[in-house]
Amino acid sequence: MSIIQKIEEQCSFNFTGRINILKRADRQFLGVIYISEGIVVAAQFSKKTGLKALYSLVIFEMDHIEEFTLVAEPEVVSESDYEFKLKFSELKSNIENAYSQHLKAKSLRPPENIHILINSAFIKNGKKTGANEFLLLKTIAEYSKVKDIYSNCELFDFEVTQALVNLRKMGALKVVK
Repeated sequence: MSIIQKIEEQCSFNFTGRINILKRADRQFLGVIYISEGIVVAAQFSKKTGLKALYSLVIFEMDHIEEFTLVAEPEVVSESDYEFKLKFSELKSNIENAYSQHLKAKSLRPPENIHILINSAFIKNGKKTGANEFLLLKTIAEYSKVKDIYSNCELFDFEVTQALVNLRKMGALKVVK
């Protein structure tokens, strides 16, 4: 059963609790989705929380990056745990949009083995960037390899790709092979 199907199943009868996301191979805990009275309210996956975690989880599954075992557990979910509130129909629509953006950005993704550095002249000039570009620059300051940038940035992969393209156009990045 896919993640979307499992969420739909649990939401259809106003489930309250969590869906644990386990790696199929060894049942290692990878993340969790919280549902309260049939409304999806929180998620955690791959160093991400909230909607980004949920969308990343679904994209991982749809791109066959990882196979999951899903375990639903009834549990009290307090309002302090809420990160968002989405009915299943809204969630499905948002995921479709995120996945289509992901597919568009996939062709622009740089090879994983190259290194990207911040151009010091760009920093000296003090040019303004958008929020996503700023988050990406923070990540690039710590990690230079493309593979590490994608796995450690809190943005969606398609947002990382778009921000890389924008920063490259601004002359903010140097590519080292």
